[in-house]
Amino acid sequence: MRNSNQKPFQIVVTNDDGVQAPGIWAAALALSELGEVTISAPRAQASGSGRSFPFFNDGKISVQNVELHGRTWQAHAVGGTPAQAVYHAVEDILKRKPDRVVSGINFGENLGDSLGSSGTIGGALEAAGLGIPALAVSLQLKNHRLEMSHPSEADFAAAAYFTRLFARLVLQKPLPHDVDVLKIDVPYDATPQTPWRITRSAARFRYYSVRSDERQSWDEPANYAIVRNDRTREGLPPDSDVAAVAFDHVVAVTPLSIDMSSRIQLDDLSYELKSREQA
Repeated sequence: MRNSNQKPFQIVVTNDDGVQAPGIWAAALALSELGEVTISAPRAQASGSGRSFPFFNDGKISVQNVELHGRTWQAHAVGGTPAQAVYHAVEDILKRKPDRVVSGINFGENLGDSLGSSGTIGGALEAAGLGIPALAVSLQLKNHRLEMSHPSEADFAAAAYFTRLFARLVLQKPLPHDVDVLKIDVPYDATPQTPWRITRSAARFRYYSVRSDERQSWDEPANYAIVRNDRTREGLPPDSDVAAVAFDHVVAVTPLSIDMSSRIQLDDLSYELKSREQA
């Protein structure tokens, strides 16, 4: 924490489950112990929106007052995706860069190759693109089918603990070079005593499968179901986020970079492509 002569930390909290989702309020309460929290999140469910910035979203901002634990909170409901909510938090609500952005707590883990479609990750990456270090925090589902609602029995206490823990750590000291986002995935049965592990994203592991019911005509709506694949460790790197959460039941802490360039020697690829061109 800062000393008494410094301004408090400014933390923006967003999510992709919507501004009324319980996960965002668990995060806000936990983070309020570290600084001033501004909530800016989609006014409706925006899961699966990635870092998209659709211009057909209206971008309107409405303020909703929420009573929670004897305190009145102002939540900014944005007509857009998590990435848009982060943008509007910086440009319209705060009119300056916050110290950190936390995206979550998402209801459902973001593991394997699902990162590109995750609105939770998208909100954090938008913050990184604006030069703001970020966390993306998710709580594992107990069941195998991904639902867009939040059952009353979902317990965000442990995820809130780890949200506060890692937010405090990244507020104390800047993240290392090429680490723009820390992705935190918390097992559904975690407690504050659950160990955490630095992991890699299992980028080529199809953790979520999308299925749709059979239909008679393409004119009919497609009814999608998202089912996770966590039945076997075969082909799964032991240092992956999937192995940590789905099989070892520890918290996965995965460093992400906004730099999507392949980690190769560029001269080597240039030489190889020129060789093919001349062949």
